[in-house]
Amino acid sequence: MTKRGVKITRETYFAGLRRIGLDSSVIIDLIANKELFSYKEEQIFSEEGLFVTHTRCVKEIKEWLVEKRDYNEGAATNEIIKFCKEHNIEIIEVNVSNKELLEWMKKESAEKNIEFHVPDSWIIADFKAAGVNKVYSTNNHFLDACHLFGMEAKKFPTVQKEIESQMRELFKQKFSRKQK
Repeated sequence: MTKRGVKITRETYFAGLRRIGLDSSVIIDLIANKELFSYKEEQIFSEEGLFVTHTRCVKEIKEWLVEKRDYNEGAATNEIIKFCKEHNIEIIEVNVSNKELLEWMKKESAEKNIEFHVPDSWIIADFKAAGVNKVYSTNNHFLDACHLFGMEAKKFPTVQKEIESQMRELFKQKFSRKQK
């Protein structure tokens, strides 16, 4: 017996200047592993659009730099501000007037069995309210929720995946030269 049914998917098409949201995980990787992600950084920021992140993302990035990279508070803040200025990234503030939107989004996520928790829920609701239509993140649950709410969701590779990818490319180049 074969199962038959209809699969419904949502595709988002957008014309005009995009608003591109960057999750904290992406900015952390771009700051902390600049050399490793230089190609990806160039690829992202060559897109036409207005880049944004969220104050909650900035807080997460700052905490990570202090905890994992031994930055002091001031140096971490300066590094984030410098990065945002270099890449013309606007920082979206928490918008408490999005509470109804947030509640609706929580309900929709629960129905679709998608993780939607604080602080990601506020970030996504504020992104949606600010007209963000494309998002980069390393977190699958964050991307799933963004996709559910009509934003194009792009997976940014983790550090491990990027190292593996670059190693494969290096070996491919090395062995293809030997065979010639």
